[in-house]
Amino acid sequence: LNDPDAGVRAAAIDALGSTATFAQAERLYSRLNANIETEKSNRDRAWGVLSLLFDHETAPTAQLSGWADRFKTDPARRVTVLKALAKKLLADKELEQLAFARQNIGETLMRMDPPEAADAATYFGMALDYWRDRNVETMVTENLIRQRIESLLKSRQYPEAAQFASQMIGWSSVHQQTMGPQIRNEVERLRDAGDTKNSLSLINEALKMRPPLADNYAESLKRIKEEVERKTK
Repeated sequence: LNDPDAGVRAAAIDALGSTATFAQAERLYSRLNANIETEKSNRDRAWGVLSLLFDHETAPTAQLSGWADRFKTDPARRVTVLKALAKKLLADKELEQLAFARQNIGETLMRMDPPEAADAATYFGMALDYWRDRNVETMVTENLIRQRIESLLKSRQYPEAAQFASQMIGWSSVHQQTMGPQIRNEVERLRDAGDTKNSLSLINEALKMRPPLADNYAESLKRIKEEVERKTK
């Protein structure tokens, strides 16, 4: 790996792809550093092998969270580690830790450029299901509820967003204070951006909610709908 010839280093990295265990992870990680491995293709090779090691049977579950933290500024790589962690936690039936890992995956997907909001919504939903199945409502669940509605709206899954909002309000009326502002703010953002089609689509889905949004939010949406429809005539 330290040979001055880039081709030799490439061959060494490729060889590790078929022989390495997780014990070689640190050596491969060092090759991601441009100051150590000057050849970009070799850095990419090293990441390819390292990403496979995170999923390897020799990768200790307890260490993967720490590895994920090493990539806090690199969402694409961080999510690879977190998904490997989630896979191991599921196999080990460590369900509470799995819920936290899935939440972290969702948060990381939302930090991608562009955000992978649809996939994030799925992971937030799975994490939230764990707590709802246990009828637990804490700051963790409040954050997950907010994160899931945000990701559903961001990915323009308006029927799913309205259905989710209805479910949460049915679970506890306190969630009106999360769902109402989130939906209204997104409608206003779409309106201000001149996105008439999506603003009306979201309004129409929101007004069909059962249980419904509180009157103040519903009335705001109706006023915006009238305003948008007047401008399009």
